[in-house]
Amino acid sequence: IAAPRARLMGRFLPAGMTKPVVVYELLPPEGARGKNMDENSRRPWEVAVEDFMTGNWNESRQKLDDFILQHSGSVDHSGSTMLSTRPEELKAAYLMLDFMQRNNYTVPISLQYWRTNGAIDLPK
Repeated sequence: IAAPRARLMGRFLPAGMTKPVVVYELLPPEGARGKNMDENSRRPWEVAVEDFMTGNWNESRQKLDDFILQHSGSVDHSGSTMLSTRPEELKAAYLMLDFMQRNNYTVPISLQYWRTNGAIDLPK
């Protein structure tokens, strides 16, 4: 039996919580039927998320753009498209890109604090 896998999604602060949580998405074993992220896509994705979480936003932005291009053929940085209308497999990438854009691509707090506590707020 193939082992299940997980994909790092990022660090988030859900509404009502005081400490951020690191979130993972469970993935089926590689090669399973249906929509599935292969390891050749999962690893670059996780590097992009790790760059985002550690405040390396220039690198993260480029890697997220590459991920989106690989999966959809184009990247929309307009910020005008509702997240709910994005393809399911790209919503997390656009969530991080939109967060960086709203903060002018600059970590919104001290870099040292961001690396351990920085998170995307998830309102109610």
